[in-house]
Amino acid sequence: MSSSVSYMEIYCERVRDLLNPTSQGSLRVREHPILGPYVEDLSKLAVTGFTDIRELMDEGNKARSVGTKNDPSLHFRQTHQYEHSYWSVCRTASRPGTSSEQCKPIKNTSQRRKMAQGLG
Repeated sequence: MSSSVSYMEIYCERVRDLLNPTSQGSLRVREHPILGPYVEDLSKLAVTGFTDIRELMDEGNKARSVGTKNDPSLHFRQTHQYEHSYWSVCRTASRPGTSSEQCKPIKNTSQRRKMAQGLG
């Protein structure tokens, strides 16, 4: 079984990959006829445990356009555009001749905090 993570931000109608902040331009949201919506070219990074997940989440948080609630510089930005970030964990299990993928997006801040604290 393997696991991977993705982290993106939607800010001012632009989609950014927080785990690859050097990527230029806005990522495109597409729709697969069977699997549904997805973000084209969003990076999926392999992780082996919670330490990897926490380090990548910290890196992604540093790349966000708007700070977290604990960021003292946030107060002047609260009247401006809203920012949404989405964190997802994908686990893939495979047996000879088969493959199964199970992805679970973590969409809201409270779920993300629980994940960061090891409670989710």
